[in-house]
Amino acid sequence: MVEETKQLMLSLKERWQSPAGKDMLAKVLSSMRSGQPWNSFLSTLPAVEDVLTGRDLRGAPLNELELDNLDFRDASLDFAELRGASLEYADFRGAQLNHADLSGAKLGRANFAGCLMIRVDLTGANLASATLTNAALTGANLVGANFSQADLTNAGLFGAEIKGALFEGAILTNARFDRFAG
Repeated sequence: MVEETKQLMLSLKERWQSPAGKDMLAKVLSSMRSGQPWNSFLSTLPAVEDVLTGRDLRGAPLNELELDNLDFRDASLDFAELRGASLEYADFRGAQLNHADLSGAKLGRANFAGCLMIRVDLTGANLASATLTNAALTGANLVGANFSQADLTNAGLFGAEIKGALFEGAILTNARFDRFAG
């Protein structure tokens, strides 16, 4: 990871470590679970103005949480930590998950249509019956991921590592798996 990207990752993750950051995240998750708007809780979050939608969860520590059925549409989750989280039926349409860690996550029937997921880590994740139409997974780590019955129509997986990934019954119409040159 280039130094500038590493520094950005560290600064985004650091925002959530203060008592105020932890309180903000708790309020956001509570609002999401009750189906209420949540971006207003982030108004004092450092660098929130960088995300046009205000739905800024970049670098958020969400490992091992139960987040099924939640609405992450158009949210920015770059560098978010979602290892082992349960996100079944979650709606990520139009979200950004660049460099996010979703290794071992339960993502069955989640909707990732139109997502930007550059270098996302989906190692061992379960994406059975998930929708990834028009998603960009360039350079993604998909080792051992389960895409059974998933819809990857028009998905771009350029340079993705797919060793041991399962695509049984997946819809791969116009999906692109090209390797990078060199």
